Amino acid sequence: MSFKGRTIASLYEQIRSTVDHMNQDEDMGIKVLADTDSGIIRIYDQEADSLKRASSSLYDILELSYSSAEHHPYWALLYNATEILKRILDKWEAELSRDEIDDMAWRIDELSIALHKLEPR
Repeated sequence: MSFKGRTIASLYEQIRSTVDHMNQDEDMGIKVLADTDSGIIRIYDQEADSLKRASSSLYDILELSYSSAEHHPYWALLYNATEILKRILDKWEAELSRDEIDDMAWRIDELSIALHKLEPR
């Protein structure tokens, strides 16, 4: 494990210990999740259901898709897939409109085109 990985792992343990004590002493429902290999620690309250966590995580993917150069061979796949996912999560508890369905269908076509461009010749 790299120095950075050990540092994140150590920080995670300290945070987890503190949160465990708070959860017991103050009857809180805080969750701490870590991906020490990636250097990421996430803290959620008891109100953060799986839909909220998924939407929060998607934000990181959206940032990558928005900041990636369009000439990257996977950009179109990443961008269109995340836009579809964003629409789905935004409308999880509502009906999709005809325009939203049409937009997703167009993005699926764009995904297909991008995949064909990646096929070996």
